[in-house]
Amino acid sequence: MKSNDNRLNILMDHNSSLPSNYKGSKPFKNLDGRGHRNRMRSKILSRGTDVLEDYEILEMLLYSVILRKDTKPLAKQLINQHGSLGHVIKANTDRIDQIIYSERFTELIQFIQLVALRLCMSDLIVPTSFKRLNEMVVFLEKNFPKQDKINLKSLRIIYLNSQYNFIKEYFMVYPSKNSVATILKKAIENDATQIVLVHYVNEEITSDMKYQIEQFSKMLQSKVGFFDLNLSEHLFCVNHHYVSILK
Repeated sequence: MKSNDNRLNILMDHNSSLPSNYKGSKPFKNLDGRGHRNRMRSKILSRGTDVLEDYEILEMLLYSVILRKDTKPLAKQLINQHGSLGHVIKANTDRIDQIIYSERFTELIQFIQLVALRLCMSDLIVPTSFKRLNEMVVFLEKNFPKQDKINLKSLRIIYLNSQYNFIKEYFMVYPSKNSVATILKKAIENDATQIVLVHYVNEEITSDMKYQIEQFSKMLQSKVGFFDLNLSEHLFCVNHHYVSILK
């Protein structure tokens, strides 16, 4: 039986012999890997990581388990096999092990999968855009406030840019004499264009309570236009159920 290193050498020298698992079109027709990994280091140092293609990111991951070979051909081959970098990372590690014959790379992929899962579960992760109410609700639920914030005296303010991307959020005491002025001031300071307000209620919403908050919402709406701002959403949250005041 051939050793893992020998099988890996054969793979690196005969890229086209691998069977195809991915049924779509292959992103790479040329799997040539002539060059040196210094090429990648120079690219990152001179231009930053944002310019890296998906196969180059995978290429650099492979560096840690393949020490003395150019990993560009294998990186491209893996993406051809699975269709994208994301599909490589999410792939069944048994399949990857059949292709690359490296326990270390399989372990690396498993670790990346674990990190990705933990990040998805983390409160630090926020959606990139809130153009729809359901996207905002997902964010609010993943970042639900602590118990001391769930009362009508605490107002949550979320600031977005013109593409509805998250900028920053604050909690403020509500109501206060300068509530509207404070909301507008922080919007300007953060270069926001969209404002989202959330009231957390730990009891039934009374008609008087609803009326007062609706009046506050109307007052804020009458002011935001002067500063090129928009109150894009104003919500009640009762027992994790969200109701829009603006509708």
